[in-house]
Amino acid sequence: MTVHIQFEAKKHALRQTQDGSVTISLNIHPDDVDPRLLMAPMGKVFQVVMVDPDDIAEAQDEAPEAADTLTQQAAIMCQGVRWMEFVNAKYRGHNFKDGADAMRQLCGVASRRDIKEGTKAGDTFKQLNRDLDAFLQHDVI
Repeated sequence: MTVHIQFEAKKHALRQTQDGSVTISLNIHPDDVDPRLLMAPMGKVFQVVMVDPDDIAEAQDEAPEAADTLTQQAAIMCQGVRWMEFVNAKYRGHNFKDGADAMRQLCGVASRRDIKEGTKAGDTFKQLNRDLDAFLQHDVI
């Protein structure tokens, strides 16, 4: 199981609320609705990335090389609240300043840029990602 939830959606409505935030309504085909989205309580916060399908070909042309992919994944992953919940649960007693510090220490690197395919740090990151997935799925440590 992967951490992200991916689906295609059609913009249905957009409105601004009294507090100034914007509410976006999206139509999602029933086959594309992930059960984790259905089970999430109201008010649950998600990090969202949206891509216009017309821009995908252009984005693929500009895609980073595979070596950069793990670096980017690590940067995104260590910003998540669930990452720190996982780290605090699995690595009790360790003193990490934040998610990025935990990622660097656990992967044994000075910078997340050093987390690349074919390196020990890259392999460690992949294992951490699998462990995080298991934690999110079952709260397994």
